[in-house]
Amino acid sequence: MNRPLPESQKEVAIALYQYFQMNAEQLSILLNYNLRTVYNMISRLRKQGWVHDVGLGFLGQNHRAYTLTFEGALQTALLTDQPFQPRLWKNRIMGSERTYYINEFVTQLIAWSSEEKNEGLAEWRGTANAAESYALWDEKSGKRKLRLMPSAAGTYIWRGGERTVFHLEVDTAASIIWRMQDQFLDYGEVLHQLWGEENVKRIHVLVLTANSHRMLRLCRLWRNLVEGALLGKPLPNVWFIMYDEFQAGGPLHGSWTNVKDETATWDEFSRLPPVRGKHAVSWIGKRKRASPFPASIKR
Repeated sequence: MNRPLPESQKEVAIALYQYFQMNAEQLSILLNYNLRTVYNMISRLRKQGWVHDVGLGFLGQNHRAYTLTFEGALQTALLTDQPFQPRLWKNRIMGSERTYYINEFVTQLIAWSSEEKNEGLAEWRGTANAAESYALWDEKSGKRKLRLMPSAAGTYIWRGGERTVFHLEVDTAASIIWRMQDQFLDYGEVLHQLWGEENVKRIHVLVLTANSHRMLRLCRLWRNLVEGALLGKPLPNVWFIMYDEFQAGGPLHGSWTNVKDETATWDEFSRLPPVRGKHAVSWIGKRKRASPFPASIKR
């Protein structure tokens, strides 16, 4: 582990540091390497003690992903400006179903839009840093306070410059249902304060659910908040889809449902207007091979 890593292997390590675990297909899409190259890099990183395999038993036998070892995460933190959080990297033996579907959604979004010119995913903040966008300084405690902790958040920019801003939540069959109620309440309380009363109506919260029973319960939870604790407040759009429907239609063609039983596909979601002025966009996962972390790798 004392040997310096090649740039390509640094990218793999940073991807696993930011998004916790990824399988070979997800790494291939994000970093725009072919699968054979990804497997070779993982093999080298494994031999050097940077990464290890984790089983994805919820997908069936022989499904696995990769994550950093504790020492690998510590060393990768030195390659970035992100602080090292020891508790996140202890005893990571089994793969997380929630993390798998978060990364699957976003990498599939990258893949489905990869052939579109001047359109695609321009920003993706995983679980490790999505909350940082909503952190404020608390004068009483003298510390930064996290006001909202999305599982993931991102921005998709369309050809005309319009933006789909989304927050992603994944509900598994084993999830505590009341955790999502607290999360829904935070979305309702916080987003309009930061995005404004008009813009928040074009912001989206996307919820992937394990099955129809969980989807009905979560829809009921959100409806009760809209009609109760959040009544009269400007709210984001909350959409639901089951894993099976998402996997069949992908992020672009899957049919999402809200509490009014309205359905919409990705391209039918309301959008924010283009950012004023000219801004260079660094597309994630486009065909031209380029690091998605150009400014974050320390030389």
